[in-house]
Amino acid sequence: FDELGVLGSGSFGKVTTARHKIDGQVYAIKRIRIKPVKLESFRAASVARRLQKRVLSEAKSVASLSHPNIVRYYGSWLEVNWVA
Repeated sequence: FDELGVLGSGSFGKVTTARHKIDGQVYAIKRIRIKPVKLESFRAASVARRLQKRVLSEAKSVASLSHPNIVRYYGSWLEVNWVA
């Protein structure tokens, strides 16, 4: 995707417009930042599982919606940004 501009932002992330590099269509992309979780402890693993459930639940809910006033859901993915 080539980012075109910001539509809005809030406490959970931001929504941008972006053009898909392959199909040329313009999409609204909702990006949320997920804080890194160190998986050395049981508690951290539990937090990661709850977060995964919450993200998947939102994706499933949005995917099931069909209304003229709601943006259509096309897909989701996870990007990992490594910082050294």
